[in-house]
This record gives sequence, C-alpha cells and structure tokens, in this order.
Amino acid sequence: MENKVKKLLIGTGVLMSVLVAATPLTSYVSATNFSFPCVEFGKPGDPDYHKECENPASDNGRTKVNLNVNSLLVLDAASADRITANPSTTATGNISATVRSSRNYTISLSAEHTSLQHDSGDGYLIPANSTLTPGTNAWGIKMAEATDYTAITKNPVVFYEGAATPITEGSGRQTDFKVGVTVSPNLPAGTYSTAVTVTAAIKE
Repeated sequence: MENKVKKLLIGTGVLMSVLVAATPLTSYVSATNFSFPCVEFGKPGDPDYHKECENPASDNGRTKVNLNVNSLLVLDAASADRITANPSTTATGNISATVRSSRNYTISLSAEHTSLQHDSGDGYLIPANSTLTPGTNAWGIKMAEATDYTAITKNPVVFYEGAATPITEGSGRQTDFKVGVTVSPNLPAGTYSTAVTVTAAIKE
C-alpha cells in the first residue's frame, strides 16, 4: 500500500512534504482443538470394535480449526511543516506520520537522494549529516524521542517502534520526527528538496 504526498523540501524558503509507503497487510494462523464425545463399541482388538462420535468428520473426536486473521496496518497520514532556513540558526520542522496497527509496528525513513538539491538543477546541495552547525550546509532527522540528529540513508532505517493502537478510523497514533537544517551564507537562495519515504511495517 503506497500513498504519495509529493516531496520533502528544505531550503532558504523551504517547503516540506513527504513520500509515503506502507507494507502490505500480513496475517497469522491460529490453531484450536475442539473435543467431541465418542462412544466405544466392543474392546480394542475385537473384530467388531469401533468408535462413534458426535462429529463423524472428526479425527478420534478432535477437530483442528485454522483461523486466518489479518493484521491491520494503516498509515493514515504523513505530513510536513514548511521550514525557512538562514545561516545563523538551526531551522527545524516536523515530519508527522499517523499509524493504526493491530500489532506492534515500526516506522522507517529513507531517501533515494539523501542530499537536498536546489530546484534549478545547478548542483547546489545540502548533504545529509548527523552534525548540524549553523553556517554549514547540513540536514538531519531525529529518531523519535532522540536528542541527536541522524543522517538519512538510501536504505530504510527504523526511526520509531510503537505498540498496537486502537484500529478504529481516526484513532491512530501520531509520531513526529524533528527535521533540522543549517545553511552556509554562500548557499544560493531557493528551494532545496528530496523525496523521503516513510514506511510503516508490522514488527516481526
């Protein structure tokens, strides 16, 4: 299941949105045994010995029932703030994801292009970095409840682990990830962007 909400855009006049993806629903199997009364006729070993049960289709009075139960996982929404960056501070905003899940789950983030690129295509970049210092070009995302920034990578990295939530519509859990960006005084003004993928998955 995939939903796309355009791009993550950060820069010196910054707009931010997000590309969203969620894994398909998974399932598990539960087996339950039910007993049915049986009556024995004769003794074991006798030619006429046999057993009659209330449920003739059962195997020696026991029936196995397999229940296929779908796990519900819904990424209800993903959104992002607008950020304006300047060389003197670390500008911040949030990527938010709201998930409904019948089981424990994870939220992972990744980006095919990890640097924020100027929309002109002239090669001006803000690289992903775990260290953000005002006056330098860098951007990062904090894992949920973390104090330090993490540089996003091409491979999905778990940024949050959550417990099962109520699954009725409108009752999911919102998780916010703080985005930080710093820029140098020499960076050309404009909008810098990349597409971020937010992935919700059942925790195995």
